[in-house]
Amino acid sequence: MTAFQDPTGQTEPAPPSPYALTDAIYDPESVRLLYARGVDEGWRCLEVGGGSGSIAKWLCSRVGTYGHVVVTDLDTSFMQGLNEPTLEIDTHDIVSDPMPERVFHLVHARLVLGELPERDKALERMAASLRSDGWIVIEDFDRRSLAPDSDDPDSAALFEKVESAVDEVLRAKGLDPEYGRRVFRRLAGLGVTSVISRGGNAVQPGGSPFAGVLRQQVAQLEADLLASGLVGRQELDSFDALLRDPAFAFMSPTMVTTWGRRPPSF
Repeated sequence: MTAFQDPTGQTEPAPPSPYALTDAIYDPESVRLLYARGVDEGWRCLEVGGGSGSIAKWLCSRVGTYGHVVVTDLDTSFMQGLNEPTLEIDTHDIVSDPMPERVFHLVHARLVLGELPERDKALERMAASLRSDGWIVIEDFDRRSLAPDSDDPDSAALFEKVESAVDEVLRAKGLDPEYGRRVFRRLAGLGVTSVISRGGNAVQPGGSPFAGVLRQQVAQLEADLLASGLVGRQELDSFDALLRDPAFAFMSPTMVTTWGRRPPSF
């Protein structure tokens, strides 16, 4: 299905996906990581926070006719065009709604947990849903690496001020902009074994997809940022212009990927 039906029977074009930038940047590495975990025919997989459904669709291509892929999200509207026969899309709260235990060969989430106030509880429930020898793969940001690379001190100061304000607003909402680095210890504390955690980032210019991700986040938090008093309207406008300027560069947030396995006796 490529359009949404309204109560009058009229159809409207599907809204543009807010996940387009992150999918373009991170899908290739996510696919590589999941492929390396051995996703194969007959696997049962859980994708938490399905977004546009791009990873779920890839998982369906791997599990074959006898596998099953479950995607859970609070907003599933951007997955309405998916019609894979082995795909189940559920509107579901990972923190509070019922979750099966010891079922899945693979559980995956990307850029989900750091945006949940009850992220540790969600991670615990995800780990509990793994079957014996099942894999859990978590990808999340550590924003501490964000830093400008500019010979202009005013541009560098503006970048640091706005991104510092973003972090303050996120924390005020109960979110954790550095959760990526914390997953390793938390998974190990849940009895998951063979835990490995790695991070990757890159210097990026203004106008790049990475810059677009930062611009998108600031736009989503605009009202909160202005209400905080930490930054003003003119500073946000100047920040947006800075991230459009290819002469400006910055270090991207670190995407930390952590994976581990449920032992047979756990």
